Amino acid sequence: MHTIEDNLKYLYGLKNTGIKLGLDRIKWLVSLLNNPHTYYPSIIVGGTNGKGSTSSMIESVLRHSGLKTGLLTSPHLERFNERIKIDGQEISDRELSALISALHNSVKGLSSEASPSFFEFTTVMAFQHFKKSKVKAAVLEVGMGGRLDAVNVVTPHVSVITNVSKDHEKALGNSLKDIALEKAGIIKPGVPVVCGAEARTAAKVIDAVSYKKKTDLYQFDRDFSVTLASDGSFDYESKFNTFTGLRTGLFGAHQVKNAACALAAIELMQKKGFVISEQAIREGLANAFWPGRFELISEEPMVVLDCAHNPAAAITLADSLKSLEYENLILVLGVMKDKALDEILKWLVPLASRVIVTKPDIERAIEPEDLERMIAPFGVETLLTERVESAVDIAKNVASPRDLVCVAGSLFTVGEARTALRPR
Repeated sequence: MHTIEDNLKYLYGLKNTGIKLGLDRIKWLVSLLNNPHTYYPSIIVGGTNGKGSTSSMIESVLRHSGLKTGLLTSPHLERFNERIKIDGQEISDRELSALISALHNSVKGLSSEASPSFFEFTTVMAFQHFKKSKVKAAVLEVGMGGRLDAVNVVTPHVSVITNVSKDHEKALGNSLKDIALEKAGIIKPGVPVVCGAEARTAAKVIDAVSYKKKTDLYQFDRDFSVTLASDGSFDYESKFNTFTGLRTGLFGAHQVKNAACALAAIELMQKKGFVISEQAIREGLANAFWPGRFELISEEPMVVLDCAHNPAAAITLADSLKSLEYENLILVLGVMKDKALDEILKWLVPLASRVIVTKPDIERAIEPEDLERMIAPFGVETLLTERVESAVDIAKNVASPRDLVCVAGSLFTVGEARTALRPR
């Protein structure tokens, strides 16, 4: 019997085969396991940014309506178990270990080409876990793209595309139109789709694919909308409902739009016969939690964690930072070298009085010295340290009680910072 450590070592070893786009392997794998993904209704959530937050809000509303829920998200911040949840609770080490062992036995002997990727393996484990747990609804976050993503083996009750912006260009294409086409790949014939994309180019692509697939499209600011109030609450209006004074547990004005997309998906589930009360909607949104996305960790000084791993997310973070009151911003930054670094830095660095440059423990991360050189033209004071834990300690030591410390640039950076900030 392998330990959880042994099984996770095997699972992470699958990353060495790289990203494998395409649905042939996962179609074969789910058929081998009697198609576990067909035993419960699902909602698929894709998009460039905000899909994890939107997924968490949908799941929370469904759970507060009394349904047993499954939630698949990626990547994790601190430990793998975060990716697979039942009723908001992470899968246990025992359950996870058993799933890895069983699936490993099913794929033994396959060639490296035929073997599932890390993400495909994880997705199928979630399907199996949700079936075994007899969930009544599953919310599935798309990993990358959509058309060729493993999650797209599912025919959902509702599809959601939160937004479209540039990211993962090597895999998805360099133009917004190409990326939108990949995201629109989750649109299925006859399955209603919620679209939060506001860029005209992307919205037109999603509209055209929806028309071709003969499915109903619910477009943000056309079929549903939100109005943010000065006290942080918001009103929601659609062709089905009007709700006033809503609140979400997720911080930042941008989360209001994510909440709107979540509510539109919930309304479409209601149209399919799901009984979801206004009370469940209000409580589900208010109690939703999604770590590492403009997450306030502590006060005096304020410490905020936000992944902000691409230009669109950096713009959103910059806007959110400007809405807070503080004396000086101390920015802790660790970024992947395959990201649009110039654009990310352009939005975040000018807001800071000091930048602490660091590197998460992953090969893809840019070296701190290289990142420091890119920041130099901004004329902002920089400090350099190789480890995220040290960077967080330095930031807290140099910050006054009225300052703001923001850790950003990557999920990996935020994950390590979150661990370092736990009470010891």
